[in-house]
Amino acid sequence: GIVEKYFLFKDRLNEAKWTTRRDATRAALVGDEKKDYARVNLLLGALGDKYTRLVDKEQFGKLIRFDVLGVGLLLAPDEASREFTVTSPPVPGSSSEKAGIANGDTILSVNGLRLKGKTAFDLLEAVSEDDSPDIRVEVLKAGAAEGTSPSALSLRRSFAEVKDPLSVYINTDANVAYLKLKEFNALAKPALKTALLDVSGKGVTHVVLDLRGNGGGAFQGAVSIAELLLGPGTRVVSVVDGDGNAAPFATAAKGSANDAVVEATKNLELVLWTDGRTASASEVLVGALRDNCRGAVQGTKTFGKGIIQGVYGLQDGGGLVITIAKYLTPSGAEIQGIGITPDIKTPIPRSKVPFGTPPVEQVDFTPVEAALKMCQVPK
Repeated sequence: GIVEKYFLFKDRLNEAKWTTRRDATRAALVGDEKKDYARVNLLLGALGDKYTRLVDKEQFGKLIRFDVLGVGLLLAPDEASREFTVTSPPVPGSSSEKAGIANGDTILSVNGLRLKGKTAFDLLEAVSEDDSPDIRVEVLKAGAAEGTSPSALSLRRSFAEVKDPLSVYINTDANVAYLKLKEFNALAKPALKTALLDVSGKGVTHVVLDLRGNGGGAFQGAVSIAELLLGPGTRVVSVVDGDGNAAPFATAAKGSANDAVVEATKNLELVLWTDGRTASASEVLVGALRDNCRGAVQGTKTFGKGIIQGVYGLQDGGGLVITIAKYLTPSGAEIQGIGITPDIKTPIPRSKVPFGTPPVEQVDFTPVEAALKMCQVPK
């Protein structure tokens, strides 16, 4: 099953006498969604991981706000065929559902990019650079006979439920740009890319990237955003699964669409603001930029959520959320339960009014410069 195969903390399966309890739970299911979900979550609770759980249709829909395609699909590469398959029924009312795409169908290509053998990060890169209202997909129906031609579809993208996660303020007198990133959703990278190119052309010399209160979002989004500030082929994070297999993730090779942003911003001094609610994907980005000496960290210690959840759609529209891996910063440091300690202890300037823009002109960049000079990139 999914839990036995992908759960990060495999040693807990024996401790929870998993197989016996799983079989007993299956036998007790009665076909009542509310009761059955409660039984299954009681079973999952025995694993001692608060993030592994069954979510209903409404909760599952909220997770879709991190759908980078914007067409209501969750995709994952199949281990055997290495093709991307639809892993749950499309979101009701989405362009995918209207086009007749179903759970189990294979998406052969997106915007001309053949997906076989690609990763979720390759797919993210392909669509995040395209701001057109539609995407082109080739779909092969589940169970189609060998030799069947795929259907070519144009799907309308919709991010109506996804709010712009970025606030931008530029103080031209102090030559400081303030960027507040609230979450890593489908709009995060394009918004940040536009902002960075904009501020780089306005005489700005320093950038504050405020990640306070940012609880994360799409892990792929954090990796992709790092590509806007780190050079080609730079390690961003390493992901370790329940079997101890480590997979390093690096920025794209030279020649990607991100090169122009990296070049335009390379001389901008960067400080990252964090607090106890900076978590998950935010910590991935902070660790990548700090360890690679691209930015210094100021504020308070981050939350310490260094594990990754996979989402598996169910036929009834709900989903299984399961912890599948942990991540390490480029220097090999763990985040889970530890967090990231800031380089700079000086307090962050406070706004005079509630929810107002912090007075970035009061930021002392001297310790930022000192921290970056002392920084050593891990080998």
